[in-house]
Amino acid sequence: MRVGHSRDSLACADFALGLAITGMRKGEANTLEWRDLDFKASEIVVRGDAVFGTKGGEGWRRVPMIPDARTLFEPLRAERAQEPLNAKVFQIRECQKSLDRACKKVGADRITHHDLQHTAQVPVGFHEESAAVLEEIHTVFTRCLRCDGIYRFL
Repeated sequence: MRVGHSRDSLACADFALGLAITGMRKGEANTLEWRDLDFKASEIVVRGDAVFGTKGGEGWRRVPMIPDARTLFEPLRAERAQEPLNAKVFQIRECQKSLDRACKKVGADRITHHDLQHTAQVPVGFHEESAAVLEEIHTVFTRCLRCDGIYRFL
């Protein structure tokens, strides 16, 4: 995705990577602002929709900023240090076309934003019965990233 021919290739790759390593839903990632990244405490504040909050019904939640997330977010913040704290972290709102092209390129089944959300749960261990499904999603996503030379975090 990073080496695609779109003007948004880098932004799409960052967005997909962000979903995959944080487990955020697309709508939650769309609301993520620089103020929500607490590098000192290694936490991410997930706010969700302004009216409805997160899917679980709470207005917000804190999730750990794992090393892979830090590896994504720190360079992005350094590149865009002049932006105010209320600026959006991700510069696009979706990347489905880029995901489709990457999967097609490696001959993998289509994956969606929702699939990416679940890749973050594979290492955490989830339910036994869903482990095989999540592992398959993880494998497909990994293949898509490898084909474009950005396999660096899974």
